[in-house]
Amino acid sequence: MQNFWFNSKTKACEQFDYEGCGGNGNNFLYESECWKTCGKYVESNCSYPIHRGRECSNGSRKVAFGYNNKNKRCERFVYYGCGGYPNRFDSARECWNTCGRNSGSKCVEPGPKNRFGLVKKYYYDVESDSCKTSRYSPFSSKKNRFNTKDDCEATCKANYTSSIASF
Repeated sequence: MQNFWFNSKTKACEQFDYEGCGGNGNNFLYESECWKTCGKYVESNCSYPIHRGRECSNGSRKVAFGYNNKNKRCERFVYYGCGGYPNRFDSARECWNTCGRNSGSKCVEPGPKNRFGLVKKYYYDVESDSCKTSRYSPFSSKKNRFNTKDDCEATCKANYTSSIASF
């Protein structure tokens, strides 16, 4: 049986195989129970899973952005308007600036300082959540630099995701 436990080192609820006998209080049937009970030990809103919340009576859905700790990137999702976890931002820029700055992701590295060079490449612009072109010299920094727009978008752009918790 797949249950959940709160890992105090990673500050996250994680899945494990429960044999159904014994155990302790750090054993939850549902991920939502784990987060509800142990979320108070989480130091950053960015550590919570992305959660779409629940429908409100006024039907106010909106596009939001959340930080996915597993793949170290911001993702776009539809927030249903009520409840959910605090890992929710109004823009990709706000998400990257709040959660991604210390992630080690090349997506948050600054773009090119000058745009002179022989080679056309792409970089991710946090402000616009888009991949832009620039010219690079072969000796310029390789941080936040991609060979194709598709590579850039697949790595950095806050695309819609299916990894949203819906408890």
